Amino acid sequence: MNEFVRNLNEIKKKRNRFKLTKSQEKAYSEIVNLLQIPRFVNLHGYTGVGKTFLGWRLADTLNWDYMPHINHFSNVKCECVIIDNFPSNRQAYRDAIYELRVRGVCKAVFITRKPIEDYIAHVSLSLTEEDIEIVKNNLAMCGIYTKITPKNLWYLVNPTLGEIYDRRA
Repeated sequence: MNEFVRNLNEIKKKRNRFKLTKSQEKAYSEIVNLLQIPRFVNLHGYTGVGKTFLGWRLADTLNWDYMPHINHFSNVKCECVIIDNFPSNRQAYRDAIYELRVRGVCKAVFITRKPIEDYIAHVSLSLTEEDIEIVKNNLAMCGIYTKITPKNLWYLVNPTLGEIYDRRA
């Protein structure tokens, strides 16, 4: 098993001990508040801002199903889901809404890089330097240490990317 996969597995195991970043806390609150009225929310942000981690936390605390991709519909076991790596186009969203309704899902969070191009509540997640420091402290609990301060959290988790970033800096 390579170091990247090992790191991800450690993060998944210890994720409930991790502190959310300020940006994630804000997005978490917005999502929970929005889900009181609309049935569907789109969490979006550029690569490496912590969307997947926030999706895991939402799934854990709300007791929802987390799907790493839309192709995992057959694994839906509850009425509420979080779908990661979702395409942001209108047709994919409308097809998913139909499929969710057929399967009895009443609420969903769609995680995308770009905002979904349709009528859906949007929550944007971004990353600050303060967020990066919080993530570094979280990763230290898994034995993952780094000196770099990248603009993307994947560079902290994937040692190969971190080495490339280090050489460029």
